[in-house]
Amino acid sequence: MCGTECCDKHFPEWKKESTWCWFFVKLVLLAIVTAIWFAVAGMEFGWIDDIPEIFEPAKLLIVIAFMIIVGFLTIIYTPWMHQIAPWWFKILAIVLYFGTLLWFFWEIHIAEPGQGLIPDVNTNDQAFDLWTINHTFVGVLFGVMFPFWWMLLVVIGWEILELEVYGVGDENFANLAVDIIVAVIGWAFVIAIFSRKCIPWISARCAVETKKRAESDRNGITNASDEYDTYGTEMGTHI
Repeated sequence: MCGTECCDKHFPEWKKESTWCWFFVKLVLLAIVTAIWFAVAGMEFGWIDDIPEIFEPAKLLIVIAFMIIVGFLTIIYTPWMHQIAPWWFKILAIVLYFGTLLWFFWEIHIAEPGQGLIPDVNTNDQAFDLWTINHTFVGVLFGVMFPFWWMLLVVIGWEILELEVYGVGDENFANLAVDIIVAVIGWAFVIAIFSRKCIPWISARCAVETKKRAESDRNGITNASDEYDTYGTEMGTHI
């Protein structure tokens, strides 16, 4: 798979795999399938009164296609990209993103008027809203998941999804642009801290190997003659 010189240079991650990552992704996919089943069953048996438009067949296929692409990129790049940051930062990024995601979802969709901590929640009608904070944190999380161009693909894809598939989101173009910009800023913040000597544009290889060389130099360990042979070997094997 991908054995040309161009692929070796720009897509080295496609030649490797990570056992623990596959296991984790399978668990996530199982959770997503379970959630969809409960939603469909809820509509079928009357547990949910109003059927969201997102569950219309054509729109649901768009969402599923998007999730498959994101899942593929996660499987390919995250096992290597995450190595640029320490464990505590990765935990912090996860907590900030999912914490604000669950909090804002509760404020907007579940809490009764006056029950939430944030009064007069209004989203997607202006350039900056509550979700701007969450989009910034997703950029931070993507900083340990994807190289730049793949991160940008996912972020723009999600914003297009919000415009085209009602039920995911319904926003104006100013809000869309801000969401993309703050996500990129969040990603750049992570790279500026942990990988400023080598920016991972399309592959994480450069950033990971630069970090390994720096750690080896600090520990007085001689680097391997062929850096490619050592790339990602802590987390996976060659395909």
